[in-house]
Amino acid sequence: MVDVQPGPVATRFAEAAISTIPDTGADSPYRVFKQNLAETTREMLRFGRTGVLTAREVAEVIVEAATSPKPDTRYHVGAPSKLMSLLHGLMPDRIWDAAVSRMVPMEPK
Repeated sequence: MVDVQPGPVATRFAEAAISTIPDTGADSPYRVFKQNLAETTREMLRFGRTGVLTAREVAEVIVEAATSPKPDTRYHVGAPSKLMSLLHGLMPDRIWDAAVSRMVPMEPK
């Protein structure tokens, strides 16, 4: 089995993912979080942003992994994927979870 782990990829995925965030109403305690999540997702996957891959870059690695007689177990595509994997491996889960949760704040920006 081979695991291809890309970093952020500039596709229409951002809007597709955002469209799945349920609308829980203007009075929802999660309203601000959901707005921040949508904004963060759009910004993270914005074409032209440093570290954001093209679909072609990811596809090239998939083809490489699929056609290699001895593929690597894991392919990290792009610097963000490599960095996040390294940091996750170095941090205890509680610290990792706290760091990731700060990426999408619950308070208004």
